[in-house]
Amino acid sequence: MLGFTHLEEYLRLFAPLNRRMRRQRVEISGEEIYGYIMSIFDNRFDRHQIRFDTTIDFRRYVIKTFPSTLLPVLINLVDNACYWLAQVEPVRRWIRLDIHPQGISVENGGEGIEQRIADRIFDFGFSTKPEGRGIGLSIARRSLRHENMDILLLNPGERNTPHFLIVLNKNDESHLE
Repeated sequence: MLGFTHLEEYLRLFAPLNRRMRRQRVEISGEEIYGYIMSIFDNRFDRHQIRFDTTIDFRRYVIKTFPSTLLPVLINLVDNACYWLAQVEPVRRWIRLDIHPQGISVENGGEGIEQRIADRIFDFGFSTKPEGRGIGLSIARRSLRHENMDILLLNPGERNTPHFLIVLNKNDESHLE
């Protein structure tokens, strides 16, 4: 029963990914994304002594896209980072969002992701978390690809900090304010 409860809670987090009726692209700023993430994770950041920040360019960044696709992916990346960061020394507990020529960069100070599993982390059912379900990154990639976007691990390797890139749809307008 515990497994089903966890799955229901996790799927509720991703519910907006499946809402396709009356969806429309809207402008969303990096500042709004920052506020949204803080509203969800502020207590967890405090509890685990995780420093969450963004670059100035990210906060000034505005993209016209589907928030119901983009925001759950960012939430999943931050949630995963929080889990892994809680297990490293406090000086390495940081998460940073930035802009990238192809989209949005999400990096954290955690342990690197081995080259041999770099592509598998996006496979449904694959997880390195004890008792992990292996559905978050798979659903994230699938929903992004449905909108001609993608998610990549930029720097696989045990000695590298995890650095993900959300590749945005070229048709989604974006600019710095």
